[in-house]
Amino acid sequence: MKSDEKLVVQVGKNETLGDFIQKCRQQYGWSQEELGWCTGITREHVGRIERGKCIPSVQTLYDLEKALNLPECALVKRVNGQAEVDASQWSEEKEQVGRACRELEHALAANLTKSNLRKASDAISTIAKMLSGTEASSNKK
Repeated sequence: MKSDEKLVVQVGKNETLGDFIQKCRQQYGWSQEELGWCTGITREHVGRIERGKCIPSVQTLYDLEKALNLPECALVKRVNGQAEVDASQWSEEKEQVGRACRELEHALAANLTKSNLRKASDAISTIAKMLSGTEASSNKK
């Protein structure tokens, strides 16, 4: 591939940033070590980025874009886009679970004694609290 040609890479819907960087690197026929040499980072660091074990700094993303001859900010936009997809997907799943819990509660209310209804309601509340805790821990990542 000529150095002035822009790289064209097919991107899968659920492909991570690391997958994308790996595809770009492989399209050049480079090893992780060669990409590291072009960007000033270690082979190990390239591997961690490709496996999704670390999030590269903005400077590293910029260096990767230059080395892989990608348009400016292509990787940064990809990081932001992936984060938005993950957040919207989580929000949608949480909403679906919430609806299911409410429907379950209404269905149980029609067929349970007051005592059993309280137990079912407590169980649903526990599930809701667990979901809230999961959301809080996923936002920390």
